[in-house]
Amino acid sequence: MKLSTLYAAGTILAAVLILSSCLPGGGQQQQQAKVDPVYSPDGSRIVFVATHDGDPELYIADADGSNVIRLTDNDAVDASPRWAPDGSHLVFVSDRDGDFNIYTMRPDGSGVEMLDLPLPNQQPPQQ
Repeated sequence: MKLSTLYAAGTILAAVLILSSCLPGGGQQQQQAKVDPVYSPDGSRIVFVATHDGDPELYIADADGSNVIRLTDNDAVDASPRWAPDGSHLVFVSDRDGDFNIYTMRPDGSGVEMLDLPLPNQQPPQQ
C-alpha cells in the first residue's frame, strides 16, 4: 500500500470515534442524509455518504452533482470517505467484517481492500 494511501487513512481515524452517534440505536439516525462530501484532488468529482436505504453507503458524482454512482451496497456502515492525494483510491471506514476497519477502493468501487491497521480499542496483529 502506498504511503499516500496510508496518510489518507490516518486522516479518518478520528472519524471512527464519532461514528457510533450515526449508527442505528447509537444516537440520532439520519433520514436520507447526504453527508461528508469530499472533492477529489483535481476537483472534478465528489465522494459522499448517503443513507437512502437506511444505512450509510458511499456514492461518487461529478463535481456539479451529475452522474451519481453508488459505490457500496451492503447492510454495513460505510462512512468517512477520503481521497488518496493522487486521486487513485478512496479510503473509508466500514464495519462490513463485523468490526470497524479502514478500507481502500478505486473510485469506480472496485478493488475493495481492508488495510491491516489496528483501530482504537483493537489489538494490533500478532507478529
